[in-house]
Amino acid sequence: MPTDEQMNDIVDTWLESTNDSPHSAPLTVARVMARLPQTRQRRTWWPLSLRGRAAVTTPDTSDKVAGSVTKAAVSGRSPTLTGSTRSMLSPVKIVTTGAVLAAVSVFLIAQPFDRADDPAPAIQVPATESGPLIEARQLHTATALGDGRVLVIGGKTPLDGPNTGALATAEMWDPVSGDFAPAGSVTAARYGHTATLLSDGRVLVIGGYGNDALWLDTAEVWDPATGEFTSAGSLNVGRHAHAATLLPDGRVLVTGGYGGEWEWLSSAEVWDPETETFTPTGDLSEARWEHDAVALPDGRVLIVGGAETITPRTLLEAWNPETGEFAAAGELEQGRTSHSTTVLADGRVLIVAGSPGGEPWEVASVEIWDPATNAVSAGDALDFARSGHTATLLPTGDVLVVGGTRSDAIEMPAELWDAETDSFEVADMPTQQYGHTANLLPDGRVLILGGLVSDQESSSAAELLDPEAALE
Repeated sequence: MPTDEQMNDIVDTWLESTNDSPHSAPLTVARVMARLPQTRQRRTWWPLSLRGRAAVTTPDTSDKVAGSVTKAAVSGRSPTLTGSTRSMLSPVKIVTTGAVLAAVSVFLIAQPFDRADDPAPAIQVPATESGPLIEARQLHTATALGDGRVLVIGGKTPLDGPNTGALATAEMWDPVSGDFAPAGSVTAARYGHTATLLSDGRVLVIGGYGNDALWLDTAEVWDPATGEFTSAGSLNVGRHAHAATLLPDGRVLVTGGYGGEWEWLSSAEVWDPETETFTPTGDLSEARWEHDAVALPDGRVLIVGGAETITPRTLLEAWNPETGEFAAAGELEQGRTSHSTTVLADGRVLIVAGSPGGEPWEVASVEIWDPATNAVSAGDALDFARSGHTATLLPTGDVLVVGGTRSDAIEMPAELWDAETDSFEVADMPTQQYGHTANLLPDGRVLILGGLVSDQESSSAAELLDPEAALE
């Protein structure tokens, strides 16, 4: 750890500079430090853990600062750290953050609110447990908002046929009460849609499967300022089971799916937030649905898995925002659908489990894609084969795999991928859902919502999982 004098020099360099950072990709957080107001003149620093909730205590006061870090990135000229912090005695706020000296360290600086200029809100303690969803649902979306709330949209209930049961309702989860409240309705009931958090805090809802229409070509935007949904344009091709990916410039790339003229789709479109219109872009090399599309640090979008009919795709494709075209980006050893794809802190991509399209219907295999070489290598396999699970990147850089289904069981423990060892270990968090959603909360916990349960009914269950506690 740097000495106090070295720390002060580094921070002063950051505070006094305009910081024309050359970095444009997300940064790996090496260290987070917190300085308490009481010791400002003494200029002493303490480490703030990256493992979700953490606390630091000064030698001469009982005051503590607790916080969590969710993301570090460079945006334009100003490196920023996204997270949360609060004082046990008086509220504090983040006033300056930065990636200093070529991202050697990242610092979190807290000071008391100036109550005259910026009145401090009362300290709000996160809920210790969650109430159930108002409506049971599966194939819904759940979007974590910047303020800790989670917006749940649409879905289907019960499992009684392809053309019925689509929901138009939305619900909002409150991180303080742990309860859900109605949050309006989309114009068209839908499931198998996508919901993307935009750069301006709005949520874009695209496509899906409806009750009256088969696959929808409509898009809607939820505005946090009004709490309402409004129309946001129409797709060139109606689709469901597609993927939607937020691009660095605020646009959204929509790929594949099933729809159009009763076909698996290779087409792709880009939604522009300024005009709220969709424009065709280059086509995928291979049509696919139920695939993943993840944004890479270099601006490209990687397409992983999916299938045409029941044949899973092995070809990886990457969309280039400069050309608007897709190019081959390697090959999976195992084609798969209902898998998970996670971009790791170091830029690699972790591809976990899923269905191979035939017996056995679920696999435990794991593959890791390297963006520098497009090479795919085998990773440490899960203890439990599964499909229809979720995978959540934690503030620690670890990945939490939850739920899923397999032919011989539905309840299975969660598994945690360790970023330091590149291996999985079983976590003491059994869950019964599959086809559910999982959202990382600002305090490092994970909110699991809905899905299907063993009796083939949609679920209203909501669980708060603490990855740290499960491994203690």
